[in-house]
Amino acid sequence: MRLIPVVLACALWFGGMAASFAQDIGHEGPSFQGAGATPSGSKPESKLWFHDGIWWGVLWDTATSDFTIWRLDVATQTWVNTGTQVDTRSGTRGDVLWDGARLYIASHRYTTAGAESGHPGRLFRYAYGPATKGWTLDAGFPVAINDYRTETLTIEKDSTGTLWAAWMQGRRVYVSHSLGSDTNWATPYLLPADDTDADGDDLCAIVAFGGNQVGVMWSDQVAGTMWFTVHVDGAPDTAWSPKEIALSDADDHINLKADSLGRVYAAVKRSTDENLILRRDVAGVWTSHLVSHEDLKYTRPIVILREEAGEMYVFSASPETGGTIYRKRSAFDPIDFDSAPGVPVIRDADMLRMNAPTST
Repeated sequence: MRLIPVVLACALWFGGMAASFAQDIGHEGPSFQGAGATPSGSKPESKLWFHDGIWWGVLWDTATSDFTIWRLDVATQTWVNTGTQVDTRSGTRGDVLWDGARLYIASHRYTTAGAESGHPGRLFRYAYGPATKGWTLDAGFPVAINDYRTETLTIEKDSTGTLWAAWMQGRRVYVSHSLGSDTNWATPYLLPADDTDADGDDLCAIVAFGGNQVGVMWSDQVAGTMWFTVHVDGAPDTAWSPKEIALSDADDHINLKADSLGRVYAAVKRSTDENLILRRDVAGVWTSHLVSHEDLKYTRPIVILREEAGEMYVFSASPETGGTIYRKRSAFDPIDFDSAPGVPVIRDADMLRMNAPTST
């Protein structure tokens, strides 16, 4: 098994490679044999970050059977294991947040069978040493965010320095947040705006935006709706906005980003297999923009914003069972993805099973 999708950021920032269908595209990464689950999966989560001129990632180490921090050697396009341990549990997936001062990694036992207690989601925090170009786990970590095995667990930090986490538990959205210290967390609570049970396959994600807000989006395949709700930084736990309809006829694919103007972007998929970008403007109005038609069978879309270039990218896998990772590009204003299939950026011609792209 090959962890090729995890090098997606390299294809974005260091340029793709033209190739015929019979050729490989990209560079083979380390094996994730023994990890127990596809580590680059879980659509809302990010496994990569960029710091000190280096791309970093949380990858599986087959020699020690745990997740560790790796760095990308750009010259050779190979991943180098730093040996810095993250989660020792197999069958886990993680979400990475680099805030410019500390690295946060939320790691959870993965399941699609519904939340199961006795499997805590753990928060790890690391400091960076520029002299050694290495990472050191801070004292007091890891700490437990919750006590459940879940399909996803995403984290964010608001303008007050409070850390937030969101996940699905018992077909409902739950959140928690730090209390004055990254090691002290509130008792998880049901998101007030989520007033109905979703499907067991649904998921959620959290994003910070607008300089003073966090938002949670969740899929509800029972109602066929993608919902969104907002919390103003510093407000009481009960003070979430009424839920907004971001999209109807929605699947459970979500990947969130926000720009410097306070607009929120969601890469999503309809139940008809159309891939879309949803954008919420600063007035709270949602618009949808077609990325790929259903005939292309693109799946697991993620969105990357390059504000300095005025461009956004959507990366998706096709077909749904796995094959090639494609990139499509649009300007910010207006959002307009052309009808072309997109540029292939990751492919293993011998297997054609690439799936579940991830990035920063």
